[in-house]
Amino acid sequence: MPVSLVNTSSIPYGYSCIFLFESEIFHSNTDSSRQKLILPEGLSESVLFKTLKSEIAKILSENIPEIKTKNKEVRSKFEEQFPHLLGFFEEDTVGLIDKDEALSSAQQKFFIAEKEILECTELSDDTYNKSLELSSRVLTEYVLYREKIIRKMKSMTDKNSEKDIHNLIVPRFQKLSGNSESELYQNNAWLLDDKFMVFQTILSEKRMDQVIKAIELEEEVISDDGRPDIAMIFSSDPDTTSAVDVVVVEIKKKTSDEKENSYAINQLLQRAEKLVKHCSNIQRIWYYAVLEVNDSLATRLRQQKWAPLFSKGKVFYQEFETPDADNRFIPTPTFVMSFDAIVNDAETRNHTFLEILKEGMRKYA
Repeated sequence: MPVSLVNTSSIPYGYSCIFLFESEIFHSNTDSSRQKLILPEGLSESVLFKTLKSEIAKILSENIPEIKTKNKEVRSKFEEQFPHLLGFFEEDTVGLIDKDEALSSAQQKFFIAEKEILECTELSDDTYNKSLELSSRVLTEYVLYREKIIRKMKSMTDKNSEKDIHNLIVPRFQKLSGNSESELYQNNAWLLDDKFMVFQTILSEKRMDQVIKAIELEEEVISDDGRPDIAMIFSSDPDTTSAVDVVVVEIKKKTSDEKENSYAINQLLQRAEKLVKHCSNIQRIWYYAVLEVNDSLATRLRQQKWAPLFSKGKVFYQEFETPDADNRFIPTPTFVMSFDAIVNDAETRNHTFLEILKEGMRKYA
């Protein structure tokens, strides 16, 4: 009686295997057509097949050394790419690991474990500990997502437009409520600073048009779609909230012309003034100007009292104040930074988080 226990893809190329099982429990234990096993009471087919698979796995592992080698490589890649699923991957596999099947099975187990915790009305000590474990796994999944965003930004070249970079940091023309988990994955302002993760309100296209038009400067070069290369994200809806913070990201054309770069920095303060006049309930503006910072410009910035910050690139900071219509002064912390500073600093922070979480996941594996 043929029984399907092993996928052909589980056997390395060049090998052909036939396994014969003989036992008293098979004697006279089929139906009349001899096409189906009728096992003794107390022995299920699933338990039997699991036992047989386990024995097959041992034989294959002992006789085909490359199975151990290749499976070790696959498990190592799983640990690197999917640390949040450690402990959910099958340990006893028959032959070579089927990557897609193993990943799908682990994800399903993770989903079931999440569902069990979320459906609990009360948390016992056991379920509480499980909820902590699952929270760590979900956080690891999010940090892995951030790693992919950093890689995407790192891969950008001078062929990418400023618009491409802005859309990666903050998607343009979307209004987010901050109430959805999926929106957490749309706002990548953490690339600048992790505190901006909670800034969720991105203006709709119509509203953004009004703001952008109000803060345009005379004789400035604008992009092909008729807009300055600016991205903004608010701490909450400026139309319904009494006081808001706003993050402004402005990417300047890459040039080593010191005069042009210095002029670009002066433009920031002019734009901040226009923004405060247009949105009177702004209480703080976080301004990020991304431009080419060579050694000459770095020296000039330090002469002008810009403070250099620790970074894997070049970052300078200065606290300004922007007057509003009521003669109040709005704090305007301003950062001048090189493009590689954004990428490298975000990568360093995220890598630290990931390593801590991976170490925690290994405890559950």
